[in-house]
Amino acid sequence: MTIASLQIELASGTDTDPAIADISKALDAAGEVEKFKVSDDSERGLAEIASLIAVSVMLIDQGSNALESIRKFVATARALLVEVNNLKTAILEVNGRKVDVLNASDEEIAALAEEAA
Repeated sequence: MTIASLQIELASGTDTDPAIADISKALDAAGEVEKFKVSDDSERGLAEIASLIAVSVMLIDQGSNALESIRKFVATARALLVEVNNLKTAILEVNGRKVDVLNASDEEIAALAEEAA
């Protein structure tokens, strides 16, 4: 099993509820996901609201191959995130290594898998 987290930042003040519902639905249907938790992690300060969504995911590794499960999850996340309104950033983290999920190269994804091993 590989445990990953995905931090999604939306434009300030964006309602996170629709995105949380869409993310939950997509992860529920994803074959590579064993368990997940999606939560509103927004920070409310004096000047503005940072709209954040935290996603914790336990991936099913294909045999002992974490790389394949991470690749599948990145593909699932990319397909989902292009539909999210007001998306600013989406950072995937595995064991302290972080990548921008929308712009990650194959090498960066492989490095995440190495962290998971």
